[in-house]
Amino acid sequence: MRTKKAIHDILGRIMETGGMSSAMEADLGYLRDEFDERDRLLGSVAEPWDEEADEVEISFKQSTAENELSELQGRYDDLVARYKQNFFAGGVTHAEDHGTDEAEGVVIAETHVGAPGDPTDVTIDDLFKEVE
Repeated sequence: MRTKKAIHDILGRIMETGGMSSAMEADLGYLRDEFDERDRLLGSVAEPWDEEADEVEISFKQSTAENELSELQGRYDDLVARYKQNFFAGGVTHAEDHGTDEAEGVVIAETHVGAPGDPTDVTIDDLFKEVE
């Protein structure tokens, strides 16, 4: 593929030959702008290339969307494999599988319902008293 520099050189030679109307010059300017825009867009999806060369091979970048999709697919496949192991092969239980995620030493503060001194004042300890 020809680079922007090579295209500009070709368009410059055409304009230097003379005998061009103002409409033709405007059209060549339009073509130059279109090639510049093409290079700008191509640069966003392709690996950088040598602008000083006349022709280059363009190689496309792997998109970040493809990378994210690949990562998500790997995580999904891992979850499916764990599910099959747990469900069909009698694998580890949920508590054993996520034992490290459980919080240790959690203290529940005493909670009151109603105003202090109110006969409806109930604490958490009151909830767990044996009923007589």
